[in-house]
Amino acid sequence: MQGWVDVGAADLIEGELRGLEVGERLVLLVCHAGRISAMDDSCNHAGCLLSGGWVLERKGAVVCPCHE
Repeated sequence: MQGWVDVGAADLIEGELRGLEVGERLVLLVCHAGRISAMDDSCNHAGCLLSGGWVLERKGAVVCPCHE
C-alpha cells in the first residue's frame, strides 16, 4: 500500500515525538505510556511542527514548541 508506514512499539522510545512525511501529509508519532499515537504534525494556530515539542507527562499531551 502506497503511503503506508509500519510502526511498532520497538520503533519509538517512551516520550519520543517523531515527525514523518506520508505522501503530502505531515504526521506526528508519539509514544506515551507504552502506546503509540498518530496525529497531524502541525499546530492549528501557527503551523509550527509539533514534533519539535515535547510530551507533558502528567496529562499525556503534546506541547507545541511555539505556544508552550
